[in-house]
Amino acid sequence: MVSTIKPVEIQCCGPLHEMNLYSDTTITLGDSVDLHAEAFLEGNQIFYFWEPPGLIQCQGCPANNIKTFHDQVIVVKATDQYNCEAKDSIQIRVDVKRPIFSLMYSHQTMMESTTALPDMVTL
Repeated sequence: MVSTIKPVEIQCCGPLHEMNLYSDTTITLGDSVDLHAEAFLEGNQIFYFWEPPGLIQCQGCPANNIKTFHDQVIVVKATDQYNCEAKDSIQIRVDVKRPIFSLMYSHQTMMESTTALPDMVTL
């Protein structure tokens, strides 16, 4: 006689796992943004994995300072000691317009004797 054992499914991770990261944001070129992730999982030993890894200063930490020079999606996944997971992402947009001074004088011709101040333009 051969007995068949049915697999028993054990759910250690409840349905209410959640990860809170901030809303999408825009920074000025050269600035950075502080991100703080908060995971709600079964366990209390939570590891945070951030992507892309090249921008991340502290893998495993719930908070990171992100400095990017172009638009970037940051993804963070939290895992606890029971392998329960939660994931969230944020879009960081970079405003690349920088005010610079123009070396050209406006409203001035060779015939005029007055000197104008340089214009401020946005690129």
